[in-house]
Amino acid sequence: MGATTPAGVAEAGAGAERAAPGARSSRFERIGLVLLTLALVPLAFKAPAAFDFTRSILGYPFQVDDSEGVILSEAQWLARGVDPYQPARPDFFTAAPYTPLFTMMNAAAFVAGPFTFKIGRGLALLATLALGLGVAALVRRRTANPLIPLWAALAILTMNLVSVWSVRARPDHLALAFNLAGLAIVWRLRPGERGWAPLERREWRGIGAAAALFALGFFTKQTTLAAPLAAGLYLLLRRPHLGLGFGFLYAVLTLGPFLLLDLLTRGGFYQHIVAFHRSWSAADFLRLWRPFAARYWPLLLPPVALTLAVLAEAIRDRSRRDPDLLPAIYGLVALVAGLAAGTHGGNHNHFVEGLIAAVCCAALLAGRLASSRPAGPLVAGALLLALSGALAGESRLGGENWLARDFRTPRPHERAGLAQVAAFVTNDPGPVWSDNVGLLLVAGKEVRYTDPFSLAYAARTGQWDQSALVGRVERGEFSLIALRADLFAPATAGGPPTDLTPELYRAIRARYRVVERNVIYLYAPR
Repeated sequence: MGATTPAGVAEAGAGAERAAPGARSSRFERIGLVLLTLALVPLAFKAPAAFDFTRSILGYPFQVDDSEGVILSEAQWLARGVDPYQPARPDFFTAAPYTPLFTMMNAAAFVAGPFTFKIGRGLALLATLALGLGVAALVRRRTANPLIPLWAALAILTMNLVSVWSVRARPDHLALAFNLAGLAIVWRLRPGERGWAPLERREWRGIGAAAALFALGFFTKQTTLAAPLAAGLYLLLRRPHLGLGFGFLYAVLTLGPFLLLDLLTRGGFYQHIVAFHRSWSAADFLRLWRPFAARYWPLLLPPVALTLAVLAEAIRDRSRRDPDLLPAIYGLVALVAGLAAGTHGGNHNHFVEGLIAAVCCAALLAGRLASSRPAGPLVAGALLLALSGALAGESRLGGENWLARDFRTPRPHERAGLAQVAAFVTNDPGPVWSDNVGLLLVAGKEVRYTDPFSLAYAARTGQWDQSALVGRVERGEFSLIALRADLFAPATAGGPPTDLTPELYRAIRARYRVVERNVIYLYAPR
């Protein structure tokens, strides 16, 4: 056995020092992998509740949101050849609050078959699945760890607020799905650094396809503008010529059809899409924002953090080529777009896009961290685990369960009560007016006045003449009036609810009496 020389000892020591960082990195990777796996557990535990809610609402035979009845009644009119976007008349008022693509899809189904909520809800559900899987696919392109995109998909598909709107016959999620596809095309385009050089055919095809998808999103729901705005800003930063070309194509594909539809409807399209819904209230926005932020504030931080990481990288290498630049811009713009919740009739559905973008940003941030050494994988796992914990407790954050009335399966007594009321209305031979438009659709009644909330707003602001409707009530022409409120109860003695004008409130109280107290109150002429 030979003696160890001083040189050998020194060489062995140096080798140990070189091996130490690698060993530490390997240990951090293992711990990070464990944390990432654990981050999936709280979301997996939420999945059964999300599935049960989805299943119960998908087959529910009555409306679960006022806009379901509004949209589907307009689809039914369209299926019968009646323009739901025509200018509001004293004897015919449709809210028609959204651009027509989703309404047309449901109208096509009603031409082929009977009325049902399932088509509209099914479209919304498929779009929600596309959103979850689409974000996961985009994240997968940026990270080698498959657990991170899996986390993103689970986070989106099990989030309470997303679930609430995932099975409502509304256009929100379909519009977001179109926009996500447009973002994916822009993200894959990776514009070059050729300044103001003429665009290549490949680039024209790319921005043309993206603009077309964003236009489909616009004509599904006109307020979903965050994605095309983010794409335009990104392209302007990367290559101004490309950004201007995209903006031109998007403007042509949206403003052109909009003006044509407004011309064909004699100004009715603008009236319904813009005029009836153009007000904004800070008080209404804060009423929705405060409980939202109290529950989801942890998820609002990753878009900011990803933006700072992208900025730091840009400062370091003086370029705008960071692959996460587009999602960072989108994350911030989508959060700002939540201000639309303050528009007349707005709801917390306006915050869904911000949450989906935030999940994407969180996953991309985790992917960036996981690729940094030595402690990056550990930090990435800890980040997603913390966010999973926050999402698991979203119904408990901020005190009272904010979505208690929305994220729940309908109670048996509610379903039975609605069935009794629907049978009562179906068997009545005369015209019926209701603030539950879906009830009239189920009962097979003609709907000449949709969305009493928008109707009341239009009447109060002088945009619609309610005299014909008030006159019909005063003459007792409706054999039944079905309302969610008891207008003779002490709680309503001081004035009408927000979806009734004072004139209608007084006319109903003077000419009608309550004949059925159930989940909906039925009134008949005195």
